[in-house]
Order: sequence, then C-alpha cells, then structure tokens
Amino acid sequence: MPTASWRGPEPVARRLPSFGWSVVLAAMWLAAQPAVAGEVVIPVLRGAGLQNDLGVTVEPSARITNLGGVARRVAARFVAAGMDGTKSGVALLSRTLPPSGLAQADDAVAAPGLIVVSGAPQMTVNGQMAVGWGSHVQVSGFTVLPALRASDGARPGQSVIVPGILWLRFVAGGGVGSGGAVGDLGVVNLARTGARCTIEVADEPGLFPDPIVLEVPPLSLAALPDLIGARVGADARNLIVVSPRVRCDRQFYAFAIDFFAEADLSHRAQVLTPSVGLAP
Repeated sequence: MPTASWRGPEPVARRLPSFGWSVVLAAMWLAAQPAVAGEVVIPVLRGAGLQNDLGVTVEPSARITNLGGVARRVAARFVAAGMDGTKSGVALLSRTLPPSGLAQADDAVAAPGLIVVSGAPQMTVNGQMAVGWGSHVQVSGFTVLPALRASDGARPGQSVIVPGILWLRFVAGGGVGSGGAVGDLGVVNLARTGARCTIEVADEPGLFPDPIVLEVPPLSLAALPDLIGARVGADARNLIVVSPRVRCDRQFYAFAIDFFAEADLSHRAQVLTPSVGLAP
C-alpha cells in the first residue's frame, strides 16, 4: 500500500508502513477499470449518510454506461449485508439506456451491502464513493469501489492478505475537526451457495486471540465495521495496523476501506485490495 502520513497535531502524527509503488500502482489501475455486465456487484461497507463514529459523510453509487450502438436494458438492486442475494434485493433502477447513455444507482444504499447490476455485455459498471462532510455530502474526494464479476476474487480454499487496516486514535473531542481513522473489512461471497469464511489476524494476537468465523449467504457481503476499534481499550496505542488473512470455501473477494477524518475537513478514504497469488 502507498505511504500514508497523518497530518493531525502531535502526538497523533505517525507514519504508516510503505510497500512497493509498482505493486500499488498496478492494483490502483486494475481497481479503476470498469467491469462489463452480465452481472456485476459493487460492495458497500458504509451506507450513504453521516458516519457518527467518524464525523465523515459518504455516498456510494454505481455508474453504468452503455457503450453499444443501440439502446439496452439495465437493472440494479441493493442486497443488504447478510442477506441472500439470490432471493432478495431492493430495486434501484430498471431502464433503457440509449447509446452512450449513463445511469447512476445510489437510491436506498443506506447500509452495508451489495449493489447488483445486470444488463447486456455492452454495459460497463464503475463503483465509486463520495467522501466529505455535512448531511448532504460536501465532497472532499472520491474513492473507487471494486466492481466484481462471479469469476473475480479468490478461489475456494485460497488465502489472501488484506494489508494495512488501521485504527488511529481520535484527538480529544472526536468527530469533525478533531481527526482520526478507522478501517472496515468486507468479505464478498461471489458464489450462488453459502460460504464459510475464516479471518486470522496474527499481527495483533492480543486483540484477536481467535480466528473470526463467518457464515456468508449466497451472493452477499459480510461487513466488519471498525475492525480494530471494536476491540481496543482505553490504554491502546495511538496507531494500530493489521493485515488479516482471509479464506473462504467458495469464490470470494476480501477488501477493506480505511476512512480518515482530517482536522481540516479534507476527509478521505482508501480502498485496500487483497494480495494476489503467483499461481495461475
């Protein structure tokens, strides 16, 4: 992951670990490429609105473009985290897009879950999340969200590492104007049957003495908000960084988002993509 530095007041300021820039730039390029419909899912770890634990406001969405030469149908629905995506979902849109037409699916995305987009293969889908402050999202930046097909992600039984999930203690006062950071972890079951997933956090055994075991319904998201903060005590260090190892018995995708609440309101978020094995 790229080097990230905290710009808040001492003693919060701290430098995070850095990794090879070539790996980071390659991962960022791949994440920014649109996925082609049939069916694409966009995982959402924070629903639209003010995040009270951060003082940060987010607004996730899927942007759909018809790159074909004739009008095409497209549909999108939202599947809340922990629900069976083969049986449930709230309709977000269903319409015909003209050539070069653009649609945005974001209504009803008020909680963690999956935006599921289906349509002709001439459609492309991008996931994004606006980050800012205020009840109507005074935007300070955008973050690209993963756009996933059923064949993406890790194979059943394969392990991946999600590097750099962090927790940074808020300065006195908390909320907007103070500064701090939290990291959310998400595991997407891309299969049409239920999955059993195991998460191990070996670099902080005091906080995570036992593996986390999840039962994830078909085509669904398991969301673990503020992975570290839910476990820290009052005497915790200012900065904690973990890199969980995730394994599922079905096709899956594990990722994380670090949310930064900046003292100057330039709030931001960073998507952490999983490690990639060298085996084909």
